Amino acid sequence: MNMKKSIATLILSVLFIFPIKSQEVSNTVFIFSEYHKGNVYFNNRSVIAGVLNYETITQQFFFKQKDMVLSLANPEKVDSVVISGLVFVNNKKNEFLKKVQIDKGVMYVQYRSKNISSSHEVGFGGSSEISNSRSISNVTTCDGGLNFNPNQLTSKDQFKSRTDSLFWIKRNNKFFPVNSVKQTQKAFPEKYKLIQNYILDNKSNFSSFEDVKKLLNYCLSN
Repeated sequence: MNMKKSIATLILSVLFIFPIKSQEVSNTVFIFSEYHKGNVYFNNRSVIAGVLNYETITQQFFFKQKDMVLSLANPEKVDSVVISGLVFVNNKKNEFLKKVQIDKGVMYVQYRSKNISSSHEVGFGGSSEISNSRSISNVTTCDGGLNFNPNQLTSKDQFKSRTDSLFWIKRNNKFFPVNSVKQTQKAFPEKYKLIQNYILDNKSNFSSFEDVKKLLNYCLSN
């Protein structure tokens, strides 16, 4: 096992000794229905392994260790996260986008939930509570290991939410949103008129993954 992973696991097991009930974090606004094994890759090339999930209201990754839930703070220090073979990359705005291979290249999907209502009681259906959890912050390399400073999360509300998919493309080492005609034309300025004609001819729907994928394949191949 990688020494950095071993040290990180040891530090986590020592520092975070404030258990919470697992049902206090609802999976209804998480990308995965369960926590899965994965790796967090930092910009300083350090790596930690954990059991992970991504919560789409707060746009945070969470670790689960036994009956504890820990949030990953300082996302600006993270390059990418891999869970169950899926890659989530940091778009430099502290948001994580799922990397998707398409015919002519790569596109990215961002899952973002909005609060419809909130309460302090568990409602039937979609709700999420994140309370009494601790975050891993200020991750730095030190003497071959990692330092973690825990911060208390304060949110105790539960939310009913709606989740939307937003689409991105990366060009010249920069991420561009592609959720409208204008955004797509900004990402591909050299194909301004071609994009306008394609969308008119194909009646592209920017809320449809398949439609946006076809549009991006078109932009990347012409």
